[in-house]
Amino acid sequence: MIDREAVARMKRGTLLVNTSRGPVVDPDAVLEGLRSGHLAGAALDVLPVEPPLGSEALLVAWRNDDPALANRLILTPHAAFYSQSSLADLRRKSAETAIDYLYEGRLRDCVNGLDRPDAKRR
Repeated sequence: MIDREAVARMKRGTLLVNTSRGPVVDPDAVLEGLRSGHLAGAALDVLPVEPPLGSEALLVAWRNDDPALANRLILTPHAAFYSQSSLADLRRKSAETAIDYLYEGRLRDCVNGLDRPDAKRR
């Protein structure tokens, strides 16, 4: 979704953040956008290949202290959610989902169709 063309169409000075899925953003496009100054900064919690191979151009530039990336790139190991409050939310929401299903037969955020009344349960 976010390739070189997409970055080029962004307003100059854009901050790009990806916490969804790695393949959504092309890291080469991020590197090019940062080096050209088109992107003001980028924060990536995910990369197309995880764990990364280490030979990706963006990681090599970061590891080599490329001045174009200084104070403009944040890379995290697919752990941006990790905090005390997010872990508490994860536990609470899991319990609420189980209770909703057990007491009301309701599945919140269901993506496989089991929340339909006509769905067959195994």
